[in-house]
Amino acid sequence: MTRLPSFDLKGEVALVTGASSGIGRHLAKLLAAAGAKVGLAARRADLLAGVASDIAAAGGESLPITCDVTRLDSVTAAVAKAESELGPLTILVNNAGVVVSKPLFEHSEADWDHVVDTNLKGAWLAAREFAHHLVGLKRPGRIINISSVLASRTIGRVPAYCAAKAGLCRDRFQSRLLPNRGRQGADFPHSAKAPRPDRGSRRCTIVPRLAGQRLCDRCGCRGRWRARGRCDLSRAMRGWPGFSPRRVGPRR
Repeated sequence: MTRLPSFDLKGEVALVTGASSGIGRHLAKLLAAAGAKVGLAARRADLLAGVASDIAAAGGESLPITCDVTRLDSVTAAVAKAESELGPLTILVNNAGVVVSKPLFEHSEADWDHVVDTNLKGAWLAAREFAHHLVGLKRPGRIINISSVLASRTIGRVPAYCAAKAGLCRDRFQSRLLPNRGRQGADFPHSAKAPRPDRGSRRCTIVPRLAGQRLCDRCGCRGRWRARGRCDLSRAMRGWPGFSPRRVGPRR
């Protein structure tokens, strides 16, 4: 397997929810390529087997784990299985998500519950169980929540999805974890512009190689790159599909 030159996760163990397809599948392969052992959590066991096979063929190590993130007992079992068979967990990628797309007034209560329970409640259950597990062992770890550009925009056909992703971005679970050396960040996979952390954040937790770097006033860096016209975050995101770094500095 080809190692990523600037992204070495050898010795780390990650648990990725929603790893059977889409973004979760891609992130699982990326983590394995960087040297991490990866727990593949999702409901569809047949698709997980395919992901595990691809990772093994590339020289990585993974473990398929059937898991329903809407059920606490299933999440607890997934965390325990990943820990016992792969080693000490250090990373959680909260990626599991579903969407129901139809005209606004055709959405039912069941549609709303299905999306919010998976995308928001499921992420909270996974983060809570992962954090509880690590805090009990006095072990530091990282929680990565996969959000969406729709957390700050609205589309009439997916109201529950927009609400769930917005709730995920505004979660304050991180503040409770800081005393226990927890790190949490939100990623916006398909955003056309740079993600903007809370203005209160002083350190970057979104781009791994910028951990601890200061962000500008618009994204949190306190003007470190103001004179150069771009902050660390926008510089790091250069090359992302659809992203065009905007100038940071006083308006003319």
